[in-house]
Amino acid sequence: RQVRKYGQQHYPLWKTGSAELGQLGVGMGLYFEYLKYMLRYFGVMSAMAVPSMALCNAGIAFKTFNVDFSIRWSLGNIGLGWPGSERLEVFCLDSQCEQGFTLNSRQASFILACADCLIMLVFIFATWRLKIFQERAIIAIDEDTITASDYSILVEGIPSDAKDADEIRAFFSRYGEVADVAIGLNNGRLISMFQKRGKLEIKVEEQVARLKLYKLQALQQQLKKMKKQQHKLDNKIAALRNKTDSKAVVAYVTFNEESGQEECLESYNFNLFTQLMGRHKGKVRTFRGRYHLRVSQAPEPSNVLWENLQHRGLETFFRASIANLITSLLLFVSFTIVISVKAVQESLQVDGGALVCNTGPDPEAYDVQEQIVWAKYSQSTSARGTALYQTYLECYCGPDFGKKLEKERDFCNDYVTNQQTLSALAIGSVGVVLAINQLLQLVLKILAGTLEKPHTISAWEKGIASRIFVAQWINTGLLITIVNADWNYHLPILKGTVVGSAFTGTFKDFEEGWYQTVGTALVRQSATAALSPNIAVLAQWPLMFVKQWVFKNRELTQRKLNTLFEGAEYLLSKRYGALLNILFVILTYSSSLPLLYIFGVLFFSSAYWCDKIAILRAMKQPAHYDEKLAVFCTLMMSVGIFIHLAFGVWFFAYVDGDVLNTVQWLLDLVFQSRFFTKRLVKQPAFIVFMTLLAFIVFEILGRTVGPTLIKQLVAAIRGTTEEVKEGNPSFFEAQENQEIAGLDSYNIRKNPRYRDAFQSEIQTEAAESDDDSDDDDDFDDDSD
Repeated sequence: RQVRKYGQQHYPLWKTGSAELGQLGVGMGLYFEYLKYMLRYFGVMSAMAVPSMALCNAGIAFKTFNVDFSIRWSLGNIGLGWPGSERLEVFCLDSQCEQGFTLNSRQASFILACADCLIMLVFIFATWRLKIFQERAIIAIDEDTITASDYSILVEGIPSDAKDADEIRAFFSRYGEVADVAIGLNNGRLISMFQKRGKLEIKVEEQVARLKLYKLQALQQQLKKMKKQQHKLDNKIAALRNKTDSKAVVAYVTFNEESGQEECLESYNFNLFTQLMGRHKGKVRTFRGRYHLRVSQAPEPSNVLWENLQHRGLETFFRASIANLITSLLLFVSFTIVISVKAVQESLQVDGGALVCNTGPDPEAYDVQEQIVWAKYSQSTSARGTALYQTYLECYCGPDFGKKLEKERDFCNDYVTNQQTLSALAIGSVGVVLAINQLLQLVLKILAGTLEKPHTISAWEKGIASRIFVAQWINTGLLITIVNADWNYHLPILKGTVVGSAFTGTFKDFEEGWYQTVGTALVRQSATAALSPNIAVLAQWPLMFVKQWVFKNRELTQRKLNTLFEGAEYLLSKRYGALLNILFVILTYSSSLPLLYIFGVLFFSSAYWCDKIAILRAMKQPAHYDEKLAVFCTLMMSVGIFIHLAFGVWFFAYVDGDVLNTVQWLLDLVFQSRFFTKRLVKQPAFIVFMTLLAFIVFEILGRTVGPTLIKQLVAAIRGTTEEVKEGNPSFFEAQENQEIAGLDSYNIRKNPRYRDAFQSEIQTEAAESDDDSDDDDDFDDDSD
């Protein structure tokens, strides 16, 4: 079913905020709060980046070349002390710029480095505040929303024969009245078979309706085939039931009062240190006198993946390792495709294009055409010769240099054809990256569900989000830099090897040509990544109306008609994957391309409205996610800051800057190699490097002793305050008054995710000749 207010009417789009969306679960409320929070700070950072873009635009590195405006607003335009860089005109009040603001390239790079560090300080502050905000928001959303999780605990470590709900109820009743007990069994394969049968049952039902309507012999044969498949599956299920002795894995215990849950969690709140010291003894009772249980707050009932509960311990580690290995193989295939596309581009044009024209044939020379044609045969390989020939031809015929196209139409014919091919490749390369990202999303979703076997939908979505993010970030942000870098120059050991032959890029550093080739592509891909995922989500709204209008009178069963009007499934993992991808691309390159901050504003603003409209109007009501995804995303922000500052050191180490002689002398005493030290001694790079070191120290303190010291300091200043409790009504009272958001029971049969599976179970039992009196034990979560 869709998201509706009081189950009747739609929520208003404009007035509905994070508090109302938080009723769909803590995770959903935190997601929309995160979007608003990041939009606010990216707006501030974009405004702070405007002076940096203006300062970069005053550079002269690309003054004689026709480059994209985004590259003129980049750090590459400052350059490496080009002639004339001693006077950069930032803004002028007269034609000669006698009145205005001017400075030299070294001063400009110093100011840009300081501005970049200041922007990162704002982002570090935002990250720190966001962590505090999320902790408060989790409490606030939890207080505003009553869920079954508020009263329930997850019990692990129970003995395999503990399938009696009354025994578990009696054990935990010491903490308060127990309202419900649900026991998870190791019947994952059986549940999966019933889910498969449920899907087959839907197809059979649809085929029967189709046969009644059309009365075709071919449909009758197809129906017989389906029923035969169904009968085989019934036999497998019956055989598995008789063969398998279900064992208990976990238990979900729901207390009538919230205080019972809190007291129980407090009793089992001890770590390995307290166990080794023996301080846990007497704190809790062992189950049956010898089983030490592990107790934690239970996830929401709709969040549980019952078929995966039996996969635990080392098995989950090995499954995750295999999934990571397959992900790495997929990224290798992606890398191979990108390398192949780049090889085709290199055969048509030399990287750096416009810069090559300065050293190429003079367009006004009498034998210029002969020199251009001779370029085909002047290189070690025919591919490189053709690329140089096409580049010289562009210099001669193109509108930015020779401008001979109209006069020498026949000679420039190859130029026209080559430019059309290059334009198609430029568009195609973006399309290839998007296609690979979409394919990775599909494959990684399958991997997370079928191989990794997480216990909750939130953990499943987190696995998908993390892998989608890493894969898309590598494809969108890193591969293009990796394949264009000359790694044989940086790592001479690669020369003559297979790996070295694959990493023969053009650029030895973040030089001016890098901005023209890689920087332009990055801006183009970032603009696409900032809008396309959100537009795709919003497109579900009109698509829903079209599908309903087209198929509302064509669906053959009520079940299919209900599914049609429920809407598409909303996956929070894909949204966080896209969010982290654009966030990390921006953080990786915004030191040199400050324009990227604006794409952050575009993404977070469009994501907020596109997702809200889709959830409230077009999507099926999602499961109640917990805070895992939001917390993971916030933790990754610190990694993004580290990457930004590390790349920033390398970016600012290339451009013109004053050398710090004292620092150079000290570094020479410590390091023998000057590969890194010669970069760090430049004043702009050194400022960013010191900011990086300060951030690392800040993170170490913040993750160790910092929080404890701050809490103690606040307590000393304000005094200790007693924690305010939620004040929820009793579970039975909330259940009777329908105040519980989402599912109110851990009974698997009440979970919509397994609705079709257990409808088919009843039909299976009726079809069996013998009376399986222990049928209920196979699925019975013993919830009352």
